[in-house]
Amino acid sequence: MRSFAFLEDARNQILSIGENGSGAKAAVKSSVSAVEAFLNEFCQFGIGYEKHNHSIQNPMVKMAKDLEKAEASRASPKKKVQVAYEALSGERFKKGSIPEFQRFSVVVDVRNELTHPKASVLNISVSGIEPQKFEKLLIKKLKSNGFGKNNDSYDWVTIIDNKDFALWAYQACIGVIGIVIEQIPYKEAIESYKEMYSVNMPNPKQWPNKKFQVTPRRT
Repeated sequence: MRSFAFLEDARNQILSIGENGSGAKAAVKSSVSAVEAFLNEFCQFGIGYEKHNHSIQNPMVKMAKDLEKAEASRASPKKKVQVAYEALSGERFKKGSIPEFQRFSVVVDVRNELTHPKASVLNISVSGIEPQKFEKLLIKKLKSNGFGKNNDSYDWVTIIDNKDFALWAYQACIGVIGIVIEQIPYKEAIESYKEMYSVNMPNPKQWPNKKFQVTPRRT
């Protein structure tokens, strides 16, 4: 399955990041792609239940139907996570109270800017130099999560282009995969799914035959 390949890519990219941060941006992209692939795969699992005569009363089938609608409307990864969670749990998604989702949201914002960068123009006024509004907001989100707190740079890329952030992004992505898995109705299968999607392996020390050292954050 594609999610496994993306997760493996992210881990390998994290482990190979040098002091100059080379590879960090690729690891962020791979981590978010893994979540997108996971949601597509879970949708297929739900379709499988429907083919075996399960009705939409089965949360897995409802999840598949709702994710198909979300895909047709070109919904964002954030929205698809919410859709899957609500269909499986039968509860309203309270994103403000789910830290895994809040972290994932920041990672998606970073990935989006890396993939579809906006023109970066500094605003110069009598009060000083300021980045554009979208950059200020992204920098604020990063700082609220402990990245670049002491960094006065106007370039958010310098804040995320390192091994420490890449690992955090990977952990955020498997974390949000975990909260979706935890909502499935077949509770005896939860741990198997978590193992399948590496949810229980957030620490590089758990990755087989790998060595890892976090480089200092660029503050």
